[in-house]
Amino acid sequence: MHVSRRSLATALAVAVLSAVFLLAVRLTASADTGEVDHHGAITRVEYSRQKAVPGFDTSIHVVTDHARLRTLETALHDHDWSPGRESWNDDGCSGGTRTTMTIVASDGTTRGYDGYACGDASPAIVGSVNAIVDRW
Repeated sequence: MHVSRRSLATALAVAVLSAVFLLAVRLTASADTGEVDHHGAITRVEYSRQKAVPGFDTSIHVVTDHARLRTLETALHDHDWSPGRESWNDDGCSGGTRTTMTIVASDGTTRGYDGYACGDASPAIVGSVNAIVDRW
């Protein structure tokens, strides 16, 4: 059986386009996972909160519930979070709430989060994370 050059070129083009399509689908799927810095899904969060209120609970809390962690991943992803971006100079503000976290990813890496919420001066990510932690 004789294969024409045109048939061979068509088959090769179909194979290349299929490979490119599959790669694009895979990259799109992995980009929407909410992974923190592409180190894997969040598997554990240890957090504490501080507020200048007598008797405020500053103990460390641990969250491993998948649904709760997924909600946090989504918020961090939606705000294009990278460690350190949520912190800022909080001079001139009193009565705010500081939330600190150690975020553990599935590959074992950890990331620190330190967000201080004080009125309208807080970045959007801090408000989103605080709303999530308030529900925990």
